[in-house]
Amino acid sequence: MIRRLIPFFLAIFQPSGSILRNEIRQWAEDVFLDCIFCMDYDDYKQMSIFGCNLRQPPTCKGNVCYMRQHKQGNYFLYTSGCLNLTKHQFENIHLMIDSPEIQPDRESKSATQLCEVTASINTCLCTNKLLCNNVSSVEPFTEYTIPIFTEVNFDEVAHFRYFLPDDPILESLQKAGPRDEYFLIKSVNHVSGTRVKYASGFVSLLLFGVLVF
Repeated sequence: MIRRLIPFFLAIFQPSGSILRNEIRQWAEDVFLDCIFCMDYDDYKQMSIFGCNLRQPPTCKGNVCYMRQHKQGNYFLYTSGCLNLTKHQFENIHLMIDSPEIQPDRESKSATQLCEVTASINTCLCTNKLLCNNVSSVEPFTEYTIPIFTEVNFDEVAHFRYFLPDDPILESLQKAGPRDEYFLIKSVNHVSGTRVKYASGFVSLLLFGVLVF
């Protein structure tokens, strides 16, 4: 089941002659859209950040928008962001989902989100409209419970670099190096917003003077 999930829109300008599934829209490497760039994080101790509750969250530009929710017992992490997929990465996704041996666990004929649901992370990609990776929107999706984004690099460390640049957690994440949930790529082209820290250790985000819970 996809909980609180992650609509992702893959904006796709498709090369002629290639057959696309319904979830995937027109895409090209040099066609970009604005994506929501935010993070909700809670270490269940003294640190919480709720950047995705803003009415006007920061944005980034990419040729694909994404959403990810980590399913870990010792922390909560949800991120929205953008990717710059290469043609090879895009085609590799299609090779996976178009294989006769691979069938979706849940499919919608009107789906605008392509989702990978594993034991540890839920991930969705989208491109059907600007800011398509809005966690509060309810969009039809197709779900696979096997890895289909095997060559996609999600730069979730960028969220910690932007929202928590002085926190010790950033140093530990960067020392750990690339791994399944943290890859360093050219995903954040521009981000706008204001970070506010409180003495209690609680961190929230204030953007355009409005914070909504």
